[in-house]
Amino acid sequence: MSINSFSFGGANIHAVLEANSNRKENENLSRNEIRLAFACARTIDGCENIPKNLKKYENNIELQALITENSFHPSHTHPYRGFTLLNSSIIVKKCNNERRPIWFVFSGMGTQWSGMGCDLI
Repeated sequence: MSINSFSFGGANIHAVLEANSNRKENENLSRNEIRLAFACARTIDGCENIPKNLKKYENNIELQALITENSFHPSHTHPYRGFTLLNSSIIVKKCNNERRPIWFVFSGMGTQWSGMGCDLI
């Protein structure tokens, strides 16, 4: 495939791209090792489809790393989160949306003042 770019300023760029013929399979990857894969999407369908599609490529570490990197999007742009266990037959249940209590845990090493918890609430 070739890509050409002609700009108004007179700069012309041409690139020829070739397909990578190397298959990326990690040989030292244990086939029985259970791995956690994350999903982050803008829609519920997207969040459900990402883990299903990852199951097809359970041994492609590079793809899993790319999808994991995608899961770091801010929650206001990609509000739906999910995960799956690769190389596992465990069925993951859908979580409910009930609000859980917020807990504050402090080290108690003298770095916090006594009213800090009250200030945070």
